[in-house]
Amino acid sequence: MSVVKIPKKLKDICESIRNGDRAEALELLAKIDKFDVQKHAIYAELAYFAYELEKGMDHGKIVISNNDQWYAGNVYDEHLAAFVFSSIQIQKQDEAIEFLNGFLESKKSEDLLPHQVRRYEISVTNSLEVLKNGLTERQDQNRYKQPEQPEEISAFIDLMKKNRPNLTEDSLEATSYMLHLIYTKGRAQDFLALYEKFAKESALTNDHHLRSAKIYHSLGENELARCALLNYAKLGWSPVEHTQILPLTIFKEHSLYRLFTKDFLQELMFSKESLK
Repeated sequence: MSVVKIPKKLKDICESIRNGDRAEALELLAKIDKFDVQKHAIYAELAYFAYELEKGMDHGKIVISNNDQWYAGNVYDEHLAAFVFSSIQIQKQDEAIEFLNGFLESKKSEDLLPHQVRRYEISVTNSLEVLKNGLTERQDQNRYKQPEQPEEISAFIDLMKKNRPNLTEDSLEATSYMLHLIYTKGRAQDFLALYEKFAKESALTNDHHLRSAKIYHSLGENELARCALLNYAKLGWSPVEHTQILPLTIFKEHSLYRLFTKDFLQELMFSKESLK
């Protein structure tokens, strides 16, 4: 199967759903002929965020099995993550394990290049490990940890002045540059103080919203972590493929799973509407 090019009408429907205009757009989507796999992708994302997880898994199986219909690999990655999250939440691990084992075997039987097969082997093996052994190890790997000897913010300012002398210290671009450095080498509180200055700016790199959520969560500030995720959904996230209508990538953040309650996922789902 090759990448499927979708018509403008379907692209427009996806944009309407993404922007919160769902009722009429979903009626139009139901009338679209063909493009069944793409429609399953849209229905899966809506179901996951509506916390209709079994329905999401049913649609998701079709998306995962036909992931080569999209150019961007993150469609597969994100749907796989949401599928695993859902199966754990509703205790359907055995069903998920059986499906993923079958999926991997089908990929091995296809005429794929070695690196393509290896990608599927790695992603499915990692998912099976979580499904069989639980989330503890993966959550620990994904959790934010401040360096044992964090550098002072003055060191990052000096580095910025040296490497990016054209940046103004209090600008959004300078802040984004600094945040990348502070997250891995600096203090959590320095990161959060800078983040909050520009948290409502649509131009802020989406990684910073997710990183802020992980830092807040590590500090036990779950409501502030949720606020950062809402900022990400409203302002930071953008699709790579037209059929990506919701920020499914959050399900790749294993350490944040406890935040993904039914009420909160539904709040994320309708977050774009609050901007109107």
